[in-house]
Amino acid sequence: MPLSQEQYDNIDEFISSDPKDMSYPAISTGDLIYGKRLYHQIKETPGPSYNIFGSDGCGHHTYALYKSSTDKIYVLSINIYLGSADNKLNVSFQYFKLLEDDSWFQV
Repeated sequence: MPLSQEQYDNIDEFISSDPKDMSYPAISTGDLIYGKRLYHQIKETPGPSYNIFGSDGCGHHTYALYKSSTDKIYVLSINIYLGSADNKLNVSFQYFKLLEDDSWFQV
């Protein structure tokens, strides 16, 4: 399912905020291999696009590739959780990195 323009805008806002307290995500070897293959696929398509390439065992923490409308490719780490008070789905951006090539996916 494609993202809405508002969701793309939220990603762009997170990237432009340049957070200082990011933790490098812990990603399985299989997800890194798939992420590298996906990186080469989205590199050839126009942006914006968003593709999940991995997650933790429960799927609450996802790893995705985001290609901006300016064709810059980022890896994102996002935490998705259900709020206990309001039962709303909440998204928390955890990490991003601009990718110049596929070396980030080294296994």
